[in-house]
Amino acid sequence: MRRPPKSIARTRSEVAIDDVSRDVSRGGDRGLWLLESCPACGAAPSARCRRARGASRQPILHVARGWLQRRCPVCQAGPGEACVSPSGRTASGPHAVRRSPARGELGVIEDVWRALERTSATVARVRFAGGGGRRASVETMVAAAGGGELARWRAGESELGDALAAPVWARYRAFRGQPPITGTLCWSVAERSITLAGRRGSERFAETLAGLAEGRGRGPWTDGPTPSDTSRDASLLGGRRSPGARGRAR
Repeated sequence: MRRPPKSIARTRSEVAIDDVSRDVSRGGDRGLWLLESCPACGAAPSARCRRARGASRQPILHVARGWLQRRCPVCQAGPGEACVSPSGRTASGPHAVRRSPARGELGVIEDVWRALERTSATVARVRFAGGGGRRASVETMVAAAGGGELARWRAGESELGDALAAPVWARYRAFRGQPPITGTLCWSVAERSITLAGRRGSERFAETLAGLAEGRGRGPWTDGPTPSDTSRDASLLGGRRSPGARGRAR
């Protein structure tokens, strides 16, 4: 039987990449969520989401904060538009359903692991830079076994890429008031682990954010926490220090 042309014969992983690359809203970029106040905790624009009393002191990013980037199924307001009442007036706040993840949005960490598995990815790396007066930037790459690159995305180009980068935004916000920071957030599918390493000013830092046990359930961009790194920043809690890391947590 004649083999179809390469342009037609697409692998299962390629189809899966297309599926998870489709934006579910105008602004899958979690960095855009920080432009708005958070209806869940009342955090001001550009400020970190506030943790519930008695909860972990580690940074979080509430899903509800991305409401303006979603379409409202109740009043049909589009992304970037405020919700309206039945009379056509601007509503006092977003409808409750709009505060929840949209269909296809990767809102919890287990959804992200499953999406990576569908693409046959074994690792995902999020390279980020910001602070020191520079505009923050993130770029995500997913690779298969052997190091073969499957896809590469910038902020806002892929729902999967944006979900993978969410812990960076939850941690550093828009990098305002920070010295130059560069680093890589690494997701290992087989180990279900998330690690962070980089440089803050002249200091290096490295940390394991989530292991097999911690990596299940809610994610650091939902109502669950994301651990801090060992560099000095606005957070109050230092995480587990990797051997050789030189940063100190306040």
